[in-house]
This record gives sequence, structure tokens and C-alpha cells, in this order.
Amino acid sequence: MSSEHAPIKDGIKLAAAAAAAAAAAVIVGGMVLLGWAFDIGVLKSVLPGWVSMKANTATCFILIGIALWLTAHPLATLNSQRSILFFRLARFFNLLVGLIGLLTLGEYISGWNLGIDQWLFREPVGTVGTPHPGRMTAEAALLFVLLAAALWITVGSRKNRWVLLASMILSLLVTILAVSEILSYAIPGLGPYVWFGFHIMAMHSAILFALLGMAVIANSWQQDVLQWSLGRKSTAAFACGLAVLVFIGLTINRSQFWLDETNLKITSSEEVLNEIVSIQIELTEAQAHTRGYVITGEEGFRGAYLGDIFEYHTKMDALRQRIADNPQQQQQISLIETNADLLQRWTQQFIDAPRTGKNTTHRKMDIHGDEFMDSIHATFDQIENEHRQLIRELKQKSESVERLSFITITTGTLTSLLIFLIAIFRLNSAVNERKQAEEKIRQLNAELETKVQQRTRQLQDAQEELVRKEKLAVLGQVAGSVGHELRNPLGVMSNAVYYLQTVLPNADETTREYLNIIKDEIAVSERMASDLMDAVCTKPPQPEAVGIAELIAQTLRKCSVPTSVTVKLDIPATLSALRVDAMQIHQVLRNLISNGVEAMPEGGVLEIRAVEDTQAKTIAISVKDSGTGMTLEQLGHLFQPLFTTKARGIGLGLVVVKNLTEANGGSVGVESKLGKGSVFSVTLPSAGL
Repeated sequence: MSSEHAPIKDGIKLAAAAAAAAAAAVIVGGMVLLGWAFDIGVLKSVLPGWVSMKANTATCFILIGIALWLTAHPLATLNSQRSILFFRLARFFNLLVGLIGLLTLGEYISGWNLGIDQWLFREPVGTVGTPHPGRMTAEAALLFVLLAAALWITVGSRKNRWVLLASMILSLLVTILAVSEILSYAIPGLGPYVWFGFHIMAMHSAILFALLGMAVIANSWQQDVLQWSLGRKSTAAFACGLAVLVFIGLTINRSQFWLDETNLKITSSEEVLNEIVSIQIELTEAQAHTRGYVITGEEGFRGAYLGDIFEYHTKMDALRQRIADNPQQQQQISLIETNADLLQRWTQQFIDAPRTGKNTTHRKMDIHGDEFMDSIHATFDQIENEHRQLIRELKQKSESVERLSFITITTGTLTSLLIFLIAIFRLNSAVNERKQAEEKIRQLNAELETKVQQRTRQLQDAQEELVRKEKLAVLGQVAGSVGHELRNPLGVMSNAVYYLQTVLPNADETTREYLNIIKDEIAVSERMASDLMDAVCTKPPQPEAVGIAELIAQTLRKCSVPTSVTVKLDIPATLSALRVDAMQIHQVLRNLISNGVEAMPEGGVLEIRAVEDTQAKTIAISVKDSGTGMTLEQLGHLFQPLFTTKARGIGLGLVVVKNLTEANGGSVGVESKLGKGSVFSVTLPSAGL
């Protein structure tokens, strides 16, 4: 599939995933309602002893599932009356879910009971993890509010980047909280609590919240509005790291709440134990004061006894109030009260015995009283041992929870740190790879641009060469006939001038001057005709070994160099010979020397040098003048046929130089600056070994 269709395909997949999650929410919510209707525990709580999903929670899942399904349905994306109806229904269901969630949160915050918890079904008091019968947990209510808000934004008419980003943030928060809730089941020792002492929600509720959070994210995603710089793996790693951090925070919160609750239990048990010990002391003192009264008959002992009994009843009343919500401790106190009542009846009988004259039984009653006190002490010892055992168990559990919390926090922190480091390294690697790719693209672009420029130059050179060949082809069509037709009359004219100079030896100065002018112009015309023929009819060279010094000397003898031009030669005697066609290279040098002389009409210096490159087996001959020089534009057209910088000429001299040089396996180069002269270099193969 082409890249332009990829966003459409991805959008269809995301919508299908959102619709599947919505269907799961509706199905699970319906099954839970069936469980409440027919009292099927497995449908309500999945496993025995687990928290059950409340009926109003199941109803909200059904409503939010329908709203999400209506939003993710393909018809909802069409601009039609049906899509408008879908959106309105979705918003209505969102509104219901958000309202139920807000009312439930209001109950938790205000402490009121609005009567909405058990509209559908009645739940008995004391259900597992349910402080308020029929009421969803505070976190479930919060997640419903966040989901409703996120989905409300999604179905809105205004969908820009920031609106959709807000929807995705709310949905991501729902997902992370739900995942942390699921992880809470991994540490059952911390009790049925999550954040701030709130009770944990049902497992299937947490799973549905996680699915719906991801589904709303998928439903909110739009390729043309939201784009991630991170890859999927890096994004998933950061999400996992955030989930671990939330789980750590949840564990700390749960541990702190559990420890606070346990410390309260320990403190309460210690206070109850202290009060029991105090009651035991009061009863012991009451028995002692009773014996003192019986033995001495002093009323002070009787008053002390009555005071002990009063303190006993006072402390017992306070203890009953303290343990009013602890059935186990109430049973222990009932046992103490039973023994204490028996002790009081014995005490009264023991006090009244001497007065009724039953002294014979006094000793037996005293022994019986000791047995009562022993029984009471045994009861107190048993209760004290039970409390101390409970306190030890609570302290051991506290230490275990502290160790577990420390391990969880340390392991979770290291895990999240490792996840973030891996994600950061991967992100840096991706950024480096992208930078390297961009640098490579820049290099490729530069290379491509260079190649384009080179190709452009090649095309320009080819075009220029084509134009040059076309010009030469045109010249070739007329060169033979024109050259022949020009040379014949020029030969006749040259003979005529020679004849006139012979027959008129005593002619006046003016006549001789004009005859010389005619002779010079005939020579120029013959040279033009020769250039024309050489430019279009280059003969194959006949290479042979030619000495450079002799070749240049012969050329200079045949060139007309005025006295105003000084010729400087730099021809080393150690140079190898050239392997060229002597006549053709003679023509090349003659044209270059003539051009150099003509470039200095006011006179100047003409330098001729030869330099050998033994490695390349070539010899470069340069002809440098101190004339007017040329512009860059003139240099660009220098070797084109019919182009000339001189007032006279047809622009074929340098064409001949180029053709003859290349025919002999050499090359021609030129350097020139305006007002500073020009340097023509001819590089030819040497005959050296």
C-alpha cells in the first residue's frame, strides 16, 4: 500500500481497537449485572475473597462503552444525520457517566449518603472491601469522570491539536492509574487499600479502565493533527516507566496508610492492656482491703474497698467504650466482668460472715477467695498474653511491610530509572541516527549537486562541441571550393606583383610601397585560406622525433616579428625530443606566436618556454605575451570557430591549434588577465623513454 494510504489504514485499525474495547466494557458490565440479579459470585468478583464490581459501576461501564462505540463507529466519521445522532447519543451517555462519578465523589468528600448507591440492587453490610454498601470506590468514580471528560472532548466539533492532546492526557492518566490498581493486587499484604486509604476496586474494573483508557487514546489519535517525534518503542518505554513510578507512589501511600493503621492498633492494644492491668490492680487491692477489714474491723479498709470497686466500675465503663468496635476484646472483657462479679459476691459474703456468726466457714471462704483471685489473675494473664502476642504480630507485620516497601521502592526506582535510561539512550541513538541520516542526505545532495554541475558542464561542453562541429561542418561544405577558388586568384595576384616588382625596378617609392602592401595582403589572405582548409580538413599526423629547439627556431624564422617585440627563449638543452607531426606542430606554434605578436601592437615581450614532465612523458610549450589580455567571457568562446578578438581575421587560428594539437595526442590550455597578457600552453607527448 502506498504511503498516502497508510494514515487511513492506521486510522481504521485504531477505530477497530477502540470499538473492541467498547464492546468488552458493555459485555463485562452486562455480565456483572446478571451476577447481581441472580447472585452469581463469580460474575461479581471473579474469585472468592476478591472485591466485587458494584452494580452502578457495571452500569457506568455499559454507558461509557456504548458512548465509545458510537464515537468509534465508521458512520460517526461521515457528515450525515446519522453521525450527528451518534455524537449526540455519545455525549448523553458521557454526561450520565460523568454525573454518576461526580455524585459518588461528592458522597466521599461530604460524607453524605445521597441514596444512589443501591438503586439497582441491595448489598449487605460487611462485604469484602466495601465500607459503603453498593458504592463504587472513590478511584473508580474519579476514573469515570476522567474518561467521560476525555470522550466528551473527542466527540466535540472542535478538534485541534491542543484539544485532542488534552483528551489523550486524561486517557493516559486513566490507563496509568488503572494499571497501578492492577499491580496493587500483587501486594495483598498491604490490605484492601489504594490511594489515601480508599478501598481497592475490583480487578475486572481495573482491567476495563485500562482498556478504555487506551481505547480513547486510539480513538483520539489523528495523524493529520497529532504526530510523535518518538518511536513506538520509546513511547511504550516511557509509558512503562511512568506506570512503575505511579506504582511506587501507590505502594508508598498504601504502606504509609497501613503502617499508620497498624500503629493505631498497637497503641490501642497497649492502652487496652494498660487499662486491663489497672483493673486487675483495682480488684487485687479490693480483695486486700476486704481482708484487712475482716481482720481488723476498721472502717478505713471498708471505705478503701468501696473506692476500689468504684474505680473498677469507672475504668470498666471507659474500657467498654474503647472496645465497642472490637468483638474479640469485648469477649475478653465479658470474661473479666464475670469473674469480677463472682469476686464481688464472694467479697460481700466474706465481709458479712463474721457478723452472722459463721466463723467456722471463714477460713474456707478465704481459701475460696484466693481461688477466685487466682482464676481472675489467670484470666488477666491470658488476656495480657493475647494482647502482647497481637502487639508482637502487628510489629512483625509492620517490619515486614517496611521491608517490602523498601524493596518495592528500591526495585521500582531502579527499574524505572533503567527504563528511562534505556529509552533516553534509544532516543539519543535515534536522534544520532537521524542526524547521521540528515548529514548523509546533505552529503548526497552536495554530491548530487556537484554531479549535476559536472553533468551540466559536460552537456554545455558537448553542446559547444556540437555547435563547433556544426560550424566546422558548414565550413567543410564550402571549404574545398572556397579555398580552391581563393588560392587560384591569390596565386595569380602574387605572380602579378612579383612581375611588376621585376619589371619596375626603378619605380618610385609610392609604387613600391603599394606593391608591398598588396604582397602582404595576399599573404594574409593565403594564411586565411590555409586556416580554413586546416580547420575542416585535418590530415592524420605522421609522428616522428622532432627536436624542440630546432622546431621553435624554424617557426620564428617563418614568422614576421617586428623589432618592437622582444623574444625570450627558455629551452633547456636536456629536453627530450617530441614525437609529433613536425609540419602540424610547426603550424600550431606559428599561429600562437603570430597571435602573441598581434596582441602587442605597441610592442612588448614574447616569452617561449618548454618544460618536461618525465613521469607523464610530456613536454609543455608555453607562449606568453605582455599584450592586452582577455576577459572571462572571451576565454569561454576562445576555441569556437569564427570567434576572434582581433579586428581582422575569421576566428579559425586557434581552432586549427586545438585540432592539430589534439590530433597529435596533446592538449591546449590558456591563462589570461585583462591588461596583463595571455599564456598559451601546448602539452605534447615526448619521445623520451
